[in-house]
Parts: sequence; structure tokens; C-alpha cells
Amino acid sequence: MKPETSDKEKIACFPAQNRKTPGRGQMVSDRQLISLTGLARLLGKGRTTIYEWLYSEQLPPAAKIINGRRYWTVKQIDNFLNSGQNIK
Repeated sequence: MKPETSDKEKIACFPAQNRKTPGRGQMVSDRQLISLTGLARLLGKGRTTIYEWLYSEQLPPAAKIINGRRYWTVKQIDNFLNSGQNIK
């Protein structure tokens, strides 16, 4: 049985020069925006969990809100996960 992979390890498997947008197969720059659904896919979590983290301030605020939809930059998520904060 495989041990559980942490969220940091999941995003670490997408180094900046090789990172791909979930479900799209395109290269991602550090400034590219990731939607809430894309973030959930990247971390292997459900959208409800991402919303819970957002409202409990475990996630950084979205870099942009366009038509009520939240978007984070890849760099913002990398920095957050590498900061050592625990996500529950």
C-alpha cells in the first residue's frame, strides 16, 4: 500500500519548467492563473475542501476575481505550499 502524499509533494511533482495545467496539457508559467477547480485538481482535493480552506484563511486570497470566479497564480500557490503552513 502506498503512503499518503502530502499537498506539498503533489505540487512539487510539477516543477515550474514542466508544470502542466490540470486537464489541459499546456505549459504553465509562474504568472498563469489557476481556477478554483484547477487548484482542486492540482492538489487532488474537492472544490468544497478548497472553499473551506479559503474561508478559514488557510489559502491565500485569490490574485484575481473575474466575474465572481477566483484565480490564483502558480507562483502564489507554490509560495503558499512552500511556506510551511499546514493545510487541514
